[in-house]
Amino acid sequence: MFTVYTASAGSGKTSRLVVEYLALALPNPKKFKHILAITFTNNATAEMKGRILETLHQFAFSTPSHFNNSLQATFQSIQEKIDPINITIPFDLYIQKQSKELLQEILYDYDNFAISTIDTFFQRILRAFSFELGISMNYSLEIQLDELHQQTVDILLNKLSVENKELSKRVLNLVETKIEDAGKWKIEKDLLNLLGNMFNEDAYIAIKELEKCDKSTLDASSQKILMTKRAAKKEIEEIKKSYNQVVAQHNLDPKLFKSFLKEPEFFDIDLYDSAIAKKYKKGIPEEVTAACEQLYPLLTLLKEKSITWKEIQFFGKNLSQLALLIDLKTVIEEIKTQDNLFYLSETNGIIHEEVKDEEAPYLFEKLGNKYSYFFLDEFQDTSKMQWENLLPLLKNALSGQNEFHENGKVFLFGDIKQAIYRFRNGDSSLLHNLSQIDTYRQMVDPYAVDEVNYKLENLDQNYRSAKSIVHFNNLFFPFLMEIPEFDPICQFYQDIVQKVDGGKERGLVSIQFKGKTSKTEKVEPQDYLLIETLNTIKELENEGVSYGDIAVLVSSNDLGSKMGEWLSQHNIPVISPDSLLLATSDEVMLLISTLHYLNNSNNKLARLLMGHFLAKSNPDLKPTLFKNIENETQFLQFLNNSGIQFSKKRLMNTPLFTLLNHLISLFGLTQKNPFVITLLNKTEEYLKSGNGSLKSYLDWWNEKSSKLALSSPSHVNAVTISTIHKAKGLAYPIVILPFTQYGFKKTKEMQWIKDEKGITGLPYSWVSFTNSGVPEQYELQNEMEKHYSLLDNINKLYVAHTRPKERLYIITQAFDAGNYSKHLYNFIKNRVSEDDLRKNRYWFDGEKFSCEPPKSTAPKKVDSTISNQEVDSSQIYVSNFTLDAQFLAFERTKTNTEEQERGIQIHDFLSSLKDFPQTETQIDEMITFVSPAIQPYLKTALHKLISDIEYAPYFKPHVEALNETTIISETGELLRPDRVVFIDNQVVVIDYKTGVPTIKHQEQIDQYCEKLKLMGYSNVSGKLIYL
Repeated sequence: MFTVYTASAGSGKTSRLVVEYLALALPNPKKFKHILAITFTNNATAEMKGRILETLHQFAFSTPSHFNNSLQATFQSIQEKIDPINITIPFDLYIQKQSKELLQEILYDYDNFAISTIDTFFQRILRAFSFELGISMNYSLEIQLDELHQQTVDILLNKLSVENKELSKRVLNLVETKIEDAGKWKIEKDLLNLLGNMFNEDAYIAIKELEKCDKSTLDASSQKILMTKRAAKKEIEEIKKSYNQVVAQHNLDPKLFKSFLKEPEFFDIDLYDSAIAKKYKKGIPEEVTAACEQLYPLLTLLKEKSITWKEIQFFGKNLSQLALLIDLKTVIEEIKTQDNLFYLSETNGIIHEEVKDEEAPYLFEKLGNKYSYFFLDEFQDTSKMQWENLLPLLKNALSGQNEFHENGKVFLFGDIKQAIYRFRNGDSSLLHNLSQIDTYRQMVDPYAVDEVNYKLENLDQNYRSAKSIVHFNNLFFPFLMEIPEFDPICQFYQDIVQKVDGGKERGLVSIQFKGKTSKTEKVEPQDYLLIETLNTIKELENEGVSYGDIAVLVSSNDLGSKMGEWLSQHNIPVISPDSLLLATSDEVMLLISTLHYLNNSNNKLARLLMGHFLAKSNPDLKPTLFKNIENETQFLQFLNNSGIQFSKKRLMNTPLFTLLNHLISLFGLTQKNPFVITLLNKTEEYLKSGNGSLKSYLDWWNEKSSKLALSSPSHVNAVTISTIHKAKGLAYPIVILPFTQYGFKKTKEMQWIKDEKGITGLPYSWVSFTNSGVPEQYELQNEMEKHYSLLDNINKLYVAHTRPKERLYIITQAFDAGNYSKHLYNFIKNRVSEDDLRKNRYWFDGEKFSCEPPKSTAPKKVDSTISNQEVDSSQIYVSNFTLDAQFLAFERTKTNTEEQERGIQIHDFLSSLKDFPQTETQIDEMITFVSPAIQPYLKTALHKLISDIEYAPYFKPHVEALNETTIISETGELLRPDRVVFIDNQVVVIDYKTGVPTIKHQEQIDQYCEKLKLMGYSNVSGKLIYL
């Protein structure tokens, strides 16, 4: 059975996938080894695995009467799909029994729990057959290619010399072409652009063919086109000159006759005669007729030459770049061999080369027997090559019976309206074609019968967004599709209207246009978006909305960077790509500065930065900092006086990874800091393939630091700033969308075209589909690209509109300042009164538009600040490491007793726990990860928390709790209770203590409770737990 689920945004796609997966695996838990689920991101993979395991856990250890609504719906859906014929016990007991068995099967054989990204799956195949494919078995996988491309261009240009005449000639030829075409001579950007397109799937076949040409053929073709262009240009100028001479000789109207020279390739003799007849209504004079007899052949020749010129320009414009293609490829291959690299973007092409035209490709021989059931998630982002690479496996599964005596199954999940990755080879036409049985028969199974072995199902219920947001989108996008501009893509929006649960919260949509007042007219468009976004956040803040519930979605990285900087300047905590860079962490920069100092002790800047970052945590060091960095002896004394026993000689002889760990201990940095943990992880990855020398590591850091960052954290009270592309698949309580105009630029303006006329003498050319300059025979292809680019842009808008759960705030320009603004205004125009049209802001509550804001229903939430320590590090892995005994002498001087140190470690461990173990076995498993010295004490503390009748309810699974969340008092004081639990309409503040109870302890927890009451929580109590 081949099942296609078309799943609009928020329609419960992952839930349905879980239902289908469990309906397959529960009746026979051994089946899970034969299921392959593929998605496109690591986050989606983790979510899918987590949802399946969590559902199984609930089914195994709970009963339907305790299920929440979502789990109850999942249970019922599975019940409808499982054949009851062989079930001899009540269904809930049957599911409980089978869930335990399946859970055990998965956990005991987790490697066969096959849910992965498509890239990971294909990488597994490549590594398994690396010998047969002629690939190094221990290659390093390179994903980000920007730096590699820059390195490639730098190496190529550095090879220019008198001795390397051929390369120099090709480069000069490109420079000459650039000057002729655009009056510019810099070529670096052109070469980078070419490299950026070299590994696209569209380029794969073209480059394969071009590689068969030797360099002399490429050189000759480039030179030939250059000379042909010059000759054609000269011919056209001569014809135009003759034409103008005839016009002047017969005293003809220069305006009328010169107009025919504007676009000579479209010259039509009938239109020409018609224009002349219209000019001379009383009859065409003899001299005009005589002149036309001379002009007709000139215009006909000019038309012919102009068409040829257009084709030469179209095919030959970038030909001089292609002449350097083989040179660039050669450099790339040298880098790959030298550094033992393999580029992720090559994977699809290599596999495609092996499986094409093969009914049973050898790469899939083992896999073909292993997997019988396939789940393909986010299918609208699948590329043509990826689909063709998977197709043999799918056909094999569908065509014959497996070891369970049944045909295999394939489940596709996708939504064309969310296809926004065409620039990464995503091909949404695959989903469109597979959503129709006729084209499915052509692509997969010519004998498919509807509802027997093919099924199409539309998920049309929205479970994510509030009513107002769903109804707004249900109205706005159909309105757009009625505009003639969108005729080419309206077929993809036929399933736009969604249902919404009547019990859902109403929510809110706000639309704000830039007013046309003397004040706002002076504000630049982008500045207006920044200002009003800040105002909206402050508006929400006044309602009691937490920063962590707000996301600002932007259309470009540039606007995202400016937005992050702007909000930070106004003391709004933000999580953005820039704020997550490791280089923004003081702790990381202290470590890196120290490494720079160790690498070169004369580096005064390194000494200054070390002192600067140390002084941030110890302001007393600041007054003496500058006078102590002048010479090394003074600086080392400065460190020693600061309590840091710094032995440079010993540190210099320490392996890099151990050195970093020692510096962390030496400077008293916490191992829980996610920026520090991520630095260690990235360093470990570097050491697997890189040089372990300190200088090489620092070179690597300088090269990579602009991109080394944490993954986006959760549970941080800060405004999220994200591009729309990165927000796809995510949801936020409140979304602010500063957006003015969807783009007009084609997504794939540059394309590889087969040169069927042999104009260049090469099999393919790399051409530009600009709005002008496209030969007539490629106009249809040009129009298709326009349509697909329009779909890309409107899909991006749809993705943005469907991210919010509760509220959507749209901030845009004046109604005549951008296409999005214009369409929004026209949409609202027919839904408000004429008087209201003069306003600049509108609210939609799901039923009607209003110029008056509704009463706030936003809940007040605990406010907290953001710091490096608060970023959720539970998803960050760092390997175990040990320090040599020689380093114990370098530890920071400690003043705490052994008992106090033990108490601090237990306190820190408990404060970091979100979910607590519930059994002795779970406790034993958890404490294996801590130092043996504190294991017995920690075990006693955990046992007390989960077994004491007074404390146990606050540490149960899934209880709503906040750990070490900062409360800012009205005086600006920062308070941080260990745990705040929200349970049974009450708030319980918990603080862990060791030692003897004191009045100070009680006063502290009373202060926590008092501040929470001031924040609007009425039923607040505190508990001191002594460990």
